[in-house]
Amino acid sequence: NHNKKHGEGVFTWPDGSKYEGAYVLDLKNGYGKYSYPDKTVYSGNWTKGKMDGKGTLNYDNGTIYDGLFKDNMKEGIGIVCLSNGETFHGGFSKDMRSGHGRMTLQNGEFFAGNYTMGQRNGTGYTVDNEGVVKESKHKFTGMNMLKTG
Repeated sequence: NHNKKHGEGVFTWPDGSKYEGAYVLDLKNGYGKYSYPDKTVYSGNWTKGKMDGKGTLNYDNGTIYDGLFKDNMKEGIGIVCLSNGETFHGGFSKDMRSGHGRMTLQNGEFFAGNYTMGQRNGTGYTVDNEGVVKESKHKFTGMNMLKTG
């Protein structure tokens, strides 16, 4: 145990990644900030070396995810703000949109409904940028989606 990181600290790996935060027995634990070599940055809670609980991922392309994590994956409620101005607010499971969510496009149009494995699934509705509401039906079939109405 004498050679293991424990307490607050900063560690930089040879690939340029860097962690600033709390360690318990050599594992990231508690609040910390991890910078990846590609300039993506995670700030948030860690449990036994994994992103867990509330956190924010700032991707190198300008996309931001703010929400819940479990086992290094988006899990629970979160918000994604894409660099092009589109947003998604809703549920995630194993890093994919899941359950109820709302996707808003740059022009103000949005879809609200259910998602399965990242794809629209079931009945939802679309509202265009003039406020016209249309029912939208989607059937999830494996990794493909069929628009049924």
